[in-house]
Amino acid sequence: MAFFTAASQADFQQQLKNALAAHVEGDTLEQLDRFTAQFFGIVPLEELTQRRLSDLVGCVLSAWRLLDVFDPAEPRVQVFNPDYERHGWQSSHTVVEVLHADSPFLVDSVRMELNRQGYSVHTLQNSVLSVRRDAQGRLLELLPKGQQGEGVTREALMFLEIDRCAAATELRTLEAALQEILGEVRLTVGDFAAMKAKVADLLTWLDRRPAGVEEGELA
Repeated sequence: MAFFTAASQADFQQQLKNALAAHVEGDTLEQLDRFTAQFFGIVPLEELTQRRLSDLVGCVLSAWRLLDVFDPAEPRVQVFNPDYERHGWQSSHTVVEVLHADSPFLVDSVRMELNRQGYSVHTLQNSVLSVRRDAQGRLLELLPKGQQGEGVTREALMFLEIDRCAAATELRTLEAALQEILGEVRLTVGDFAAMKAKVADLLTWLDRRPAGVEEGELA
């Protein structure tokens, strides 16, 4: 297997940009360059250079395509085994890609569900992206990390490599399970404000409860 060397993160970024130039050009290449800086931002250089550059290009393009169109009401989950014929790159692991409106508990919930089902996580990349989209959800612009403003939304992109799933049914089952757990996260987060307000009301009641009323007598 042919690896590559890079003297620094900036050197890696330039090599990756040069490789991506064979697939895209112009404004798209500049957007991809910004995307890869965020996508690989927390991955140690030593880990990156243990992978083939062509496979890194492939996983970048796969994740980038996931961003193309997105409806926050319908999170995207893809579980697949990349191979050269279908995807243009390969991995000895199964890949999990998740695109979800930014929210608490996402990464831990996905990781715990994978562990619960007996899968080990070999790679985990998590990026919170600031993007602008049109009314149909098509990507207009990826912004610098953390940028906010009118029309800007924050989206969480997760890329994981896990123990390989051998059967197509196993891939579909895992995909459905992850969609279900993400639905539970949305329910929990959606109720959080109301739950917090209820707790505040109860604390206020306890502070003002009539004399002689025990703390357990909330009715």
